Amino acid sequence: MRTKIKNKYRLLGRTRDTLEFFVEDNSLINYKRIDRLVISFLVKNDLRELPIDVVELSKRNKWLIVPYSKIPKKVYNFYENIIYTDSGFSTYYKNNYIIFYNDKIDVLTQRFTVAHEIGHIALDHFLDSDPATREIEANTFAAKMLMPLSIIKACGVKSIYEIEHLCGVDYSVAKERYKYLLQSDIHYDDDLNKQFDKFIKTYKTRRNSSIIYKNPST
Repeated sequence: MRTKIKNKYRLLGRTRDTLEFFVEDNSLINYKRIDRLVISFLVKNDLRELPIDVVELSKRNKWLIVPYSKIPKKVYNFYENIIYTDSGFSTYYKNNYIIFYNDKIDVLTQRFTVAHEIGHIALDHFLDSDPATREIEANTFAAKMLMPLSIIKACGVKSIYEIEHLCGVDYSVAKERYKYLLQSDIHYDDDLNKQFDKFIKTYKTRRNSSIIYKNPST
């Protein structure tokens, strides 16, 4: 059952540039649960190709998405400290989820920021939960959503560079995800892979004849 929110501009989560000041306790994080939620979320939203269009995804769910440059003055004043320090944040106001993001940073970071905030919403995060756990879970959700391993694997991806292009993420994010791609125990979800089947076939045909899918350093 979704938590009821009464406070005006109730803050759900924030996208920090760094999590170094958090003490990560993996015992508090149910990664398998996040896996299941991500797959369910991708299937439910009928997503069929990469890179995921996070803006369109937000609109599809009727979540408002607002760049910092377009924030109304009264809201800006309310969250001024957060805006100065964070890449993005999300709130719940008048029965609406609202995602705010810094549109002055690079586009790939903007994409991950929005995906991170979508994670806060999908994971039903609120300020009464542990902040370290909340932020790490949102980052995990964003990475798994933008770079679903079963789809990447089925596409025949072979490098960090290719994940960057396929998923619309920066090198550091792709590098971290690539570590998991090398593992042999990747879970395939029949419904999700079937949903992406046309995209996977098209991508594999293209990648065999296009230089953009090859790492220039190899």
